[in-house]
Amino acid sequence: MNLAVKYFAQVYDKDSGNVVEENLLYEKLINFAKSIDDFGLRHLEQINLIGKSQDTFIKHQAKLFSDDDSCPNCGRKLTNRGVYYSDFHDVLTDHSVGIKRLTCTCGWHNKQSIKAIFGNAQHPELLKKQLITGSDNSYEKASSSLNSESGTERSINNASTIRKKLKKCGTILGEIKLKSAWTNSKKTFDELVAEADGGHIQYIEKGKHSFEEMLTTIFRPEDLKAVNNNRNELKNKICVGSALSDKQVTIKQLTINACKKMGMTENTDIIALSDGAKNCWPVLEALAPFCKSFTTILDWFHVGKHFTSRESKIPEELKEKYNKAKWHLQSLCHTLKFEL
Repeated sequence: MNLAVKYFAQVYDKDSGNVVEENLLYEKLINFAKSIDDFGLRHLEQINLIGKSQDTFIKHQAKLFSDDDSCPNCGRKLTNRGVYYSDFHDVLTDHSVGIKRLTCTCGWHNKQSIKAIFGNAQHPELLKKQLITGSDNSYEKASSSLNSESGTERSINNASTIRKKLKKCGTILGEIKLKSAWTNSKKTFDELVAEADGGHIQYIEKGKHSFEEMLTTIFRPEDLKAVNNNRNELKNKICVGSALSDKQVTIKQLTINACKKMGMTENTDIIALSDGAKNCWPVLEALAPFCKSFTTILDWFHVGKHFTSRESKIPEELKEKYNKAKWHLQSLCHTLKFEL
């Protein structure tokens, strides 16, 4: 017996059951698999099957855009000016969508592309994948990964496009988080932890100096859970950041708004953690006017560094007690304000 499989797409009238269109999407012989490479449909075959199925679906869905034959402005009969084909970029496949061009003697005409109708020719699910993949990888690696999923090079997934989309998304999110409406929170908490850190990132272009990036993380102490003896995990947090050279105006406001979003009020105690860098403390200190109390704590690694740097000045007979004091200090960390 010589077996084969056929995949069909059938469009039919739901009420009458009449078949409007039936397309053979793919046909393949079912052969004995000599290796696992021959078992089942391959990646490109699956992608092509998805693409052809989508072509059939959107072909008939697009016809609904020009279903009316009378002008919405004056009621006259519309004139058919042919079909305009526009791009549509789905999660894994790209398509050319035919939309009927309709005009009226009064000057009205219909929207004749997917971008004109929806404001974008790209499906939001693809945009989400681009933003997530682009955030976790370089633009080139993100492009390569997304194209690998689709089994082909897609212009919509090139590195430049991903960079532009990430930049646009970051700008929009930054504007939202700087507005007071974002800070509205139904919950309030008596204690929050604010942690600040900074670093320098090198420009891609040769010859340019690095630029500074500041990050702030806000969380509740009870949300820090131990995963094992060597690792903790934050179950809930808000992170904000800025690389703008604006004398920390943006990162300070983002930090204040993030704390309010997390539930900070004038009755909240803020515990501020930092590595001791001079650029970190001013960001955290911007919270002081908005809370009940503000306690700064130098992180444990840098506390240890200060102890080590001063050890040579300690008399020999006191060094043992001095080293023990470093470890006893941890129990006092909630009340200690380390003077830098």
